Amino acid sequence: MIHKCVSDLLRSKGLKSGCGLVLSRSFRSGLTGSSGTVSINPGGYNIWTDVVRPTAFGVGASAAVFTLAARVQQKKQENLARSTQLTWGRRGIDDPSWLSRGDISLLSKLPAGVIRDSAASLLVRWRSLLPHQQTLYGITAINLLVLGGWRIRGLQGVMLRNFMHYLPPQPTRMHTLLTANFSHRTVIHLLFNSLALISFGGAVHNRLGSEQFWAFFVAGGLSSSVVSHLARVKSRPGGASLGSSGAVYAVFAMMAYFEPKSQAFFIFLPGVPIALENLFPALVVLDLTGVLLRWRFLDHWGHLGGALFGYLYARYGQTYIWGNRDKLLLSST
Repeated sequence: MIHKCVSDLLRSKGLKSGCGLVLSRSFRSGLTGSSGTVSINPGGYNIWTDVVRPTAFGVGASAAVFTLAARVQQKKQENLARSTQLTWGRRGIDDPSWLSRGDISLLSKLPAGVIRDSAASLLVRWRSLLPHQQTLYGITAINLLVLGGWRIRGLQGVMLRNFMHYLPPQPTRMHTLLTANFSHRTVIHLLFNSLALISFGGAVHNRLGSEQFWAFFVAGGLSSSVVSHLARVKSRPGGASLGSSGAVYAVFAMMAYFEPKSQAFFIFLPGVPIALENLFPALVVLDLTGVLLRWRFLDHWGHLGGALFGYLYARYGQTYIWGNRDKLLLSST
């Protein structure tokens, strides 16, 4: 089951663990002040800091990532027009002809011998992957790097400040609306999300293409974070959220929209295939139930935000956003 972990901050120095996430209300490597104490305002919310800023960041960052994706695709098409496009599946995995002139130039700067040969072998294998494999493995590699950061004691302060999104009434760093989507503190949390992404991501990637998929995935994560944040503005429960399940939910929603008859397995019903047209609504109902009953272990609002974005983009986004990317590029110049 794909999930986005939430930890509750306790009123005192006590600790509570959820999905491997352990936090106290104050910690030495905190957000503000030399003491590392997180300042908390349990009173009313501020419309600018609690609503406008995170919403504007989410919309602006999503627009920026789609613009960047469109520009990268445009540049790639220009380069392909000047060269011969690679054909996947017709060469051996160790065929050096996978390497471009840029690759060879980069490798020539490395020390000759084992280091250069090993780098060349890895690069050849990477270039020989199918486009969707490169994208999905690339996302997984980023998640693994961030997971590694959580394992280094000296980086705990950096990770807590920059790779975990704190919910109201705690002060929020806007960039964590993005970075928390690539952050997992436990292997099992990352494993669940990665398996779900690889299961559905290939089909969605083949429909969207590399550049649009990257933008869609990042924007789905941003939507998940923003919805999760805004839903807590009035209740102000505290806690923190991290994990890529919101973005994965967006991928799952698009898959269910375009391939409703495809089947998948639910973790609590192993061996029982369920059509996506039934499984997706069931998971949405589960998250709605979690919201209504105020379950605290999973970030149900984050799941719903990612699912909503995925559905809306599947229905309208390719036509009205990606279909108008030329206008987007013109407006950005």
